[in-house]
Amino acid sequence: MTDKAPKIPTQFINLQSDFGFKRAYGTKESVNVVGEDMVLYSQSLAALREVQAGLDFRYEEGVQLGIQKGREEGREEGREEGMRLGIEKGIEKGIEKERTEIVRKIKIAGMDLGSISEITGLSPEIINNI
Repeated sequence: MTDKAPKIPTQFINLQSDFGFKRAYGTKESVNVVGEDMVLYSQSLAALREVQAGLDFRYEEGVQLGIQKGREEGREEGREEGMRLGIEKGIEKGIEKERTEIVRKIKIAGMDLGSISEITGLSPEIINNI
C-alpha cells in the first residue's frame, strides 16, 4: 500500500474565505462557534474532508497507474533484451554450425589436421571430433 497523498498545505487553503465562513478563526475547539456559523463551519470541514478524500483517491490512482506503466515498460525492455540476446545466440550458433560444416568438408577433401587447425584456429582434438 502506498502513503496517502500529502495533505493540502494550509497556505493554499483559507478556510475563512474558501469554505464560506468569515467570522470563525482557528479551530472548532479554540473558538466558540454557534448557530449559523456552526453550520457553515461544519459544512466547510465536510467540504475540506471531501477535497482531501478526492486528492487521496487521485493520488492512489496515480500511483497505481505509475506502477502499471512501469511494469509495462519493464516488460517491453525485457522483451527487447531477450530478442537481442536471442539474435546474438542464434548468430553464434549459425557461425559455429558453418565452421563445423567447413571443417567437415576440408577433412573429406583430405587436408592434413595441422593445416586445418592452423587455418581455422581450432585444436586438433576439436577437429577430430567433427
